[in-house]
Amino acid sequence: YTTLFRSSIYIMSQGPSISIIIPIYNAETLIENCVNSILSQAYTDYEIILVDDGSIDKSLQVCQNIANKHHNVIVLHKKNGGQTSARKLGFEYSTGEYIYFVDADDYIPQNSLSFLYNKAIKEGLDIIEGATISSFLGVNKKEFFSNEGIFTKIEHLKMMYKRNCHQDLHAVLYKRNLFTKETFNIPYDVRVGEDFYLNLSLSLMADRIGVYNEIVYHYIENKQSITHVYKFNSIRPQEYLIECSRRELLRHNLFYFVKEDFYKGAILCILTACLHNLSLRNDKYIRIIAMEAMSHLKDKYYKFLCFSLLHPIFIPFLVILNKVRKSILSKMRPISCF
Repeated sequence: YTTLFRSSIYIMSQGPSISIIIPIYNAETLIENCVNSILSQAYTDYEIILVDDGSIDKSLQVCQNIANKHHNVIVLHKKNGGQTSARKLGFEYSTGEYIYFVDADDYIPQNSLSFLYNKAIKEGLDIIEGATISSFLGVNKKEFFSNEGIFTKIEHLKMMYKRNCHQDLHAVLYKRNLFTKETFNIPYDVRVGEDFYLNLSLSLMADRIGVYNEIVYHYIENKQSITHVYKFNSIRPQEYLIECSRRELLRHNLFYFVKEDFYKGAILCILTACLHNLSLRNDKYIRIIAMEAMSHLKDKYYKFLCFSLLHPIFIPFLVILNKVRKSILSKMRPISCF
């Protein structure tokens, strides 16, 4: 079910330039900081859509209190279904010409919207990516792109798979007409990596994509986020992510351009699940994708990973090596980029 809450003083008018969609789950202490960073923007032609995804804390009440004070804040409430379902609902209620996704535990600098929107209009862009600051345990890191400029769909696709631009939805402004029935066409039980699929499906609809090293997003890495607490109980979510991404690439006749990098990503995705849960290593799909990847990959390291997946007896040794790697990294003193 869905309930909609608007300020009683809201008057329906022409839609805003930007709709900012914020999925929320048990974030009562974080929401106000996030929303305040938007309300303090230099650019003001926007609406904020807060989607409470069945929170069991006071998140919904906090959202409603915010909406009572601001005419351009809309609150939606639904049963818990994950970020993809929350974003889909937010999009369905949105009216903006451009869409900007923000997570409840993050915030954006004061000039983010003005920079992104001005670039979109001036350069006639379908997608505009900005740089980010990532914070983890009090350490800030600026994350810039190696190449700035305006890129074609194929150029951007290759950049995505080479990790030379955003792989997720953060710090990216999307034109509304990029969204189709396929945009959210991924099972809702895919809770890790779904951002990649959504970004991929939108990018495949674009013609002109701008990538810029202007900081437009402050990402807070939360130890309680789904990325850190996710339980790998089945290989199905990883299979869905891989195959849904393949489906979209094939649908646009672009699979060939990123085939090798696609298989590299698929193998790492599957291996990550196996390293977290050894009981998954004998799943039939793992052997299928590993054999398929082995015939397309040239890199010896990735061929070794495929070999390990095809011979699950070796995976426990990879688990040990991975633990050693994590132990070494945890003892390294992080250095702030500021």
